Amino acid sequence: MPRRPAFLFHSLWITLLFVCLRTDAQIVDPSLFGLVGSRIDEQRAFQDVAYFTRFWRTAGTPDFDRCMDYTLDHLEKSGFSDQDSFFQYRIDKEPLATPVWIPTGASLHLRRPERRMLHEFSETPVLQSRNSFPVSTVAEVVYVEEGTEDRHYTGKDVRGKLVLGLAPPGPLYREAVTERGALGILSAYIEDYNRPDLFPDAVRDGEIPYDPERRSFGMMVSQRTLDLLRGYVAAGKTIEVAVETQSEFTFGVRRTLSAEIRGASRPNERIVLVGHLDHYQPGANDNASGAATLLEIARATATLIREGRLPPPARTLTFLWVDEYAGTTLWMDQHPDKVQSVVAALVLDMVGERTALTGGPFRVERMPDPAAIWTRPPDEHTTWGAQKVNHQMIRGHFLNDFYLALCRQYAATTGWIVAENPWEGGSDHDLFLDRGIPAVLKWHFPDYFYHTHLDALDKVDPDELKRVGTVAMTAALTLASGTEVVARRLIDVVLASAEKRFADEMRNSQEALRSTPPGPKRLTQETEERSILMAWAKWYEETLDSINGFPVGETGDGLVVRLERAKQQVGKRFVTVLGVLGRE
Repeated sequence: MPRRPAFLFHSLWITLLFVCLRTDAQIVDPSLFGLVGSRIDEQRAFQDVAYFTRFWRTAGTPDFDRCMDYTLDHLEKSGFSDQDSFFQYRIDKEPLATPVWIPTGASLHLRRPERRMLHEFSETPVLQSRNSFPVSTVAEVVYVEEGTEDRHYTGKDVRGKLVLGLAPPGPLYREAVTERGALGILSAYIEDYNRPDLFPDAVRDGEIPYDPERRSFGMMVSQRTLDLLRGYVAAGKTIEVAVETQSEFTFGVRRTLSAEIRGASRPNERIVLVGHLDHYQPGANDNASGAATLLEIARATATLIREGRLPPPARTLTFLWVDEYAGTTLWMDQHPDKVQSVVAALVLDMVGERTALTGGPFRVERMPDPAAIWTRPPDEHTTWGAQKVNHQMIRGHFLNDFYLALCRQYAATTGWIVAENPWEGGSDHDLFLDRGIPAVLKWHFPDYFYHTHLDALDKVDPDELKRVGTVAMTAALTLASGTEVVARRLIDVVLASAEKRFADEMRNSQEALRSTPPGPKRLTQETEERSILMAWAKWYEETLDSINGFPVGETGDGLVVRLERAKQQVGKRFVTVLGVLGRE
C-alpha cells in the first residue's frame, strides 16, 4: 500500500513524457503529405480497382495477364520503359509446374423436394471450388456435419452421391470423394469473422485437390442454402440437386511485374512496395485495392519527379505486382542481388475497405516484436489469429514505430482511424521477414466479406485508397531519402514508444505477479516477467541502433551521441521497471 502513490506518480511522469514526445516531434514535414496527396488520384485508383474486379485473376491465365498488361500500359503512359532508364520496368517469368484452372460457368439447382435455383456462377463467381472438373449431373445429397471424421459418416452411404459438409472443401473432398467414393462435395465452410449471421448469402471461395484421376468437383454454398438443406434433412426428406460446372485446365506462365525509379546516390539500396494482383473474382479489396493503390503510387511518384516538384530518391524505389507469395518468390529468386539490398518492404493488401460496411479499421501489422510472442494489453490480435513466432524472428528495427508515427501524424489532421496489431502473417511481408528484411503490412481487418463473392466494388472506398496511398508513398519517399533531421525525430518517436511500452509492461507484470501466489509458481512467473522486459529492452536498443542506417548522407557526431543517450535512457528505464517489480 505505501508503494502505490509512488507508482502512480511514476506512471503519470511516463505518460506526460510520452505525450510530450508524441506531440513535439512530427516525423515528416506536413507539406510532404500535401504534395503527395495532390497527385494521388483516388478516382483513378478506384477505376483501376473496377477493372481488376472484372476478372478471375489466377496466375498463368489470360485474365491475370490481361490485368498485368493493363498495369504495364499505365506505367508506360507514366514514363516507365523496358529500356535501361531512370524509370524502368521488367517482367520476370517462370512456367507453372501444374495446370492452371479457369472457371467459365456453374449452377446449382434444387430438384427435390422442390425446384429452385440455389446458386449460379454469374452472381457467385466463387461457386466452384478451384480445381473442379466439368460436370453435368443430378444426384442425391447426404449431409455429414463437418465431414472430416469417420463418425460423421457412420450409417451413411455416400458413394456416388453429393456430400454436404461444414468443413473446408479440401479436407471434405479427401474424406468424401477420395476415401469414400462420393461423386462430389458441397461445402458450407465459412469463418465466424465473415459473420454469416449478418450475411447469410455470402459464399466463400475454396479449393479442392487437383485430381485428374477422379475428375470430380466441389461447390461452395451459403449459410442460407445450408439452413434450407439441413431443414429438409431434419424433416426426413430426400434432397436431390442438379449440378453444372464448366471449367478448363491449361498450362501457363507466372509473371511478376517490377517497376523501378532508380536511386540517385544509392541505387543499389532499395525500398520495395508490393501489391499482389492475383485473386478470385471479384476480389475487390483483396487485393484489387492493393494492386491499384500501388499503381497509383508509382504513377504519382514518377509524375512529381518529372515535373520537378519532387527530387529523385536517393535509394531506388521498387514496385512489385505479383502472384501472392509465389510471384514475390520468383522476383527474389531471379534477383538475389536486389533482395540483399532491400532496406525495407511495405506491403499493401486489403487497403481500400469502406469500413462502415466491411467492419474493421485500417491496420498496420508490425514486423515481429516481443508482443508477437507475449501478447498483452494494450496489444491484441485480430480475428485472423496469432501465428507461431520463434525468438529468432524478433529483431529490433525502427520500421514499426516509423510507419505508425507517419500514420498518426496524417490521422491527426484528417480524422483517419488507424489501428495496429502484432505480427500475424499471411501476406508477402512474410517472405521479406524470413530473409531478415524489415517489412510491415498495410491492411484492414476484420472484413466481413473477406474471401467471399461479396468482396465487390461497392465495398471499396476511394477516399481510403487515397489515405493509404498517401501515407505509403510518403513513407517510401522518406525511407528512400532519409535525412538526419528525420532520423533525430525518429529517435524521439522510438523513445516515446519505449516509455509507453515499459509503462504498459510494468502494469502487466505487476498484475501477473499479484495474481500468482508465493512459491514455485511465483518464482517461475518472476522469471517470465524478467524475460519479457529484457526482450523489450533488447528490442528498443536494436531499434535505436537501426536508425544509424536511416540517413543517406553524412551525419554529424551529434546523431551518434544522441543515439547513445537514447539507448542509455532505455537501459535506465529497464532497470527502474525491474526495481519496481522487485518490490512487489
